Amino acid sequence: MRIRSAIIPVLLLASLLFQSCARLAITNTNLFDPVTGSMLPERTIIVKGDRIISIGTPGSPVRVPTFAKVINGSDKYVIPGLIDAHVHLVFLLDSANVKGEDVLPLYLGNGVTSVRDIGDGIVEQKRVANFADAHRETCPTVFMCSPLVDGAKPYHGADRVSTAISSPAMVPAFIDSMVAYGVSTIKIYVYADSAVFRKVIEEGHKHGLIVSAHLPSNVVRTKDALDWGLDVIEHIFGAPNDSLLIAQMVAQGTMLDPTLVVFNNMLLFNDQPDVYLNKDNYYVPDSVQKYWDSYRINAKWNDIKLNEQNLLSRQNTMEKYKNTTGILYRAGVTLLAGTDSPEPYCPPGFALHDELVLLVESGLPPAAALKCATLNNARALNQAKNLGSIEVGKIADMVILNANPLSDIRNTRTINRVIHRGIVCDPKSVLPSPRVP
Repeated sequence: MRIRSAIIPVLLLASLLFQSCARLAITNTNLFDPVTGSMLPERTIIVKGDRIISIGTPGSPVRVPTFAKVINGSDKYVIPGLIDAHVHLVFLLDSANVKGEDVLPLYLGNGVTSVRDIGDGIVEQKRVANFADAHRETCPTVFMCSPLVDGAKPYHGADRVSTAISSPAMVPAFIDSMVAYGVSTIKIYVYADSAVFRKVIEEGHKHGLIVSAHLPSNVVRTKDALDWGLDVIEHIFGAPNDSLLIAQMVAQGTMLDPTLVVFNNMLLFNDQPDVYLNKDNYYVPDSVQKYWDSYRINAKWNDIKLNEQNLLSRQNTMEKYKNTTGILYRAGVTLLAGTDSPEPYCPPGFALHDELVLLVESGLPPAAALKCATLNNARALNQAKNLGSIEVGKIADMVILNANPLSDIRNTRTINRVIHRGIVCDPKSVLPSPRVP
């Protein structure tokens, strides 16, 4: 009897301690499942620390811990934290004398809980990634990539953004150094020769890294890159138009990141007021805006300044890119969602919502577009066990929306709260005040 009397208080204390650790509950909400592409009703999500520990359903309810912070999810829609698979946090901002740390809140405030820096100086990237990790309440998680692996005379010059590798013998030591820095991806650029290209894929895969490439290459055929096992093609203009190559991509799981928004906003239509006067642009630092406007003043299309006479040609090009994206999706190619921000008029965070709209305009259902920005991107980071969907055991990265994105993909902008690694973030507090136009 005494033993039993002693056990009861211990059990009660253990229960209380468990409940106090489970600090967040989102109750009775609609949960988006990227695997089935459906919105699951009446779910209750329990978070302990930075992980999801249980999800209640109508048939299998869970008890909300006594000491948890409770968010009433009725009439709300919860999606996995968005991932931007193609950003640059250093070299583009250097032109405007801005640090990557300064724009990170723009991502998180837009529900982008993870970003992949897809080519920057590794030392500078590491600094930004460390800052983000130390400020999870305002910054997304930063996944690093190697500098651009290029030929003896790199396209962007032998500076911090590129690494000149002229011989395959140089590759193993380079890959080892990237592993030591903790990169998730190796990116190959346009002047890397065939032997180096192939060796980078081989060595990258030995270390379990994703290998991405900017195609078309000035040296390597797309067919050869696929035969050697390339994991990701960056940009829609690198997509093959050969049905056999597309089938090969599907068979071996080669992914493609269209980055439609950079073609739309930066390259093709930066002279259009709805692009350069978009209200989203006023959230970026003033020096970035000035850099963008300077780019626009000098921008050309096919070596001719953008004007009304070539507008139709530009529109046709954009339609071709969207049509190609739709063809790839229907063929079964795994598509990613990236923005190339902060290229001109691709504001960090905001541009990913534009990319989702462009993917839907390309023929993807809203659920498929959301999958690109969540589970597909997580797979491209080798992080599908941790990110990309709302499941027990995964990191608690989520976005609570006020409206259903499956009804209208633009509803990804109706952000009520962002959950980043279990931390509840109010986007109004995370985002800076926009500049006055």
